[in-house]
Amino acid sequence: MVQAIITSGFLEGSSSVNVTADVSDGTDILIYDDETKLILGSNGITDGTASVSVSPILYSGQRIIAYVSTFGSDTYGAVIVTDSDIENTDGKHRNR
Repeated sequence: MVQAIITSGFLEGSSSVNVTADVSDGTDILIYDDETKLILGSNGITDGTASVSVSPILYSGQRIIAYVSTFGSDTYGAVIVTDSDIENTDGKHRNR
């Protein structure tokens, strides 16, 4: 199954996140606030990755989620936006 995976950029104050997915170039990747269900941004994928600008900027504790093409489709799941001085890796925090 194809899944959109948020790989980086989920830091407080960030205005973009990076997503990977094994889909055709140009396929839309959508970023949503997982709690409010409001779209934060979208962008087409190129060579398996997409940099998606989000608005408003991300805040600590916010849950964001990436989908392929449509809301609710092909996601790896939500991530929690971390404080800018730490990075979330596989559900664990580590200092940058």
